[in-house]
Order: sequence, then C-alpha cells, then structure tokens
Amino acid sequence: MANNQKTRGADVPDYLVRNVDMAGLPYLMYAFARQLPRYRELTAPADRELRYIGDLLLAGDTPNVSRLMVWEVMTWGMMSHAERLRPGVMHHTSHQLQHPPDSEQVPVSD
Repeated sequence: MANNQKTRGADVPDYLVRNVDMAGLPYLMYAFARQLPRYRELTAPADRELRYIGDLLLAGDTPNVSRLMVWEVMTWGMMSHAERLRPGVMHHTSHQLQHPPDSEQVPVSD
C-alpha cells in the first residue's frame, strides 16, 4: 500500500492528475487495522492519506480535472471517511444500519 501513496513517499501522480492504483486507499487500511492485529499501525498513515485526499478535493478552486475523476476520488474518499468515523459501517445491510453495533471510535492521529 505504501508504494501507492504520496503521503508515504510513493512516486505516483496526484489522484486528480490521472487514474492511479488506489490499492493504498485509506478505506482498506482502516478495515485491515480494525480486523487484523498485525495491521493496527496502519491507522495513522491512513489518516494522513485521507487528509491528503480531502485537501485535493477541498483546497482552493475547483480541481482542473474531469468530473469523472473528481467523482472517483470523492467516492473513495467518502468511503474512507465513513469507515474512519464508524468502523465497519460500510459492511452492513440497510436493515443492520437501523441498529448498528456499538463500535469503539478510533482517535484521529496527527
């Protein structure tokens, strides 16, 4: 995953420049950190990458890219943000969401 993330030193284009391999997506990192003890340390790098994605979408003027590319990055960013705020929520049915399980909030790292 580190090989696909700018915030971890990867030599890849900005997500808004052209399609890049999203295998380093924060959404997946949060899920791994929540489910597998050996990946607990991924929360902080996922937080940094999610902030990076947010800055791409929200800083300055409208991004100078196609609507499709903004939509792709925004969708992945929203999925990551949802997983960050409510771990596991992306993996529930609509019926389960009426009574979501209590989950421990993970503190946002700096």
